[in-house]
Amino acid sequence: MSIWTLLTWFTEYWPLIIWGAGIILAYIYGGYRLAFIVLTLGIGSVAYKAGKKNERENYEQKVNEIEKARQNAYRQIDERDTTRADIVKRLRDRSY
Repeated sequence: MSIWTLLTWFTEYWPLIIWGAGIILAYIYGGYRLAFIVLTLGIGSVAYKAGKKNERENYEQKVNEIEKARQNAYRQIDERDTTRADIVKRLRDRSY
């Protein structure tokens, strides 16, 4: 394992290292009960961040689907027959 691999790992997972150090310090100064509390708070934080990330991805996916549907609708409108009679009929029927 090279030093660059280790540094890359540290820069990517620095919150995990701080959390682990917090658990160790909590165990030293407060015993296993405080360490368990810190562990639980950390797991909750990780789960919350994962949920927010998942929510953001789902939102972006829905936005992309809506945008594709809108573009498809515009494409269909552009491909329609645009004679005067057809336009007047669509305006009267409010089908645009």
